[in-house]
Amino acid sequence: MKAYAVFHRQAIEECVLVFAETVNKARSKAAMDSPYDWSFEYIDLYVERAPKWDKYAKEKCVIETNDDLPEGAPNFYNDSSF
Repeated sequence: MKAYAVFHRQAIEECVLVFAETVNKARSKAAMDSPYDWSFEYIDLYVERAPKWDKYAKEKCVIETNDDLPEGAPNFYNDSSF
């Protein structure tokens, strides 16, 4: 399991942290489960690795806020160093 930052190409501020096995699974998970309406935007979603959060990626999920991060994980939102 790895950590990915997924965002829409025209709205980088709409970014979510996704824990998934592959880039395409992260994109798909974000399209289906993010708080943004990306259901028809799959091809416009960009995915970048966020290795700083890899050790916290235990199960597939979309992290919507810093409060949703596992205990001990560094903040993702408002942190540009992914």
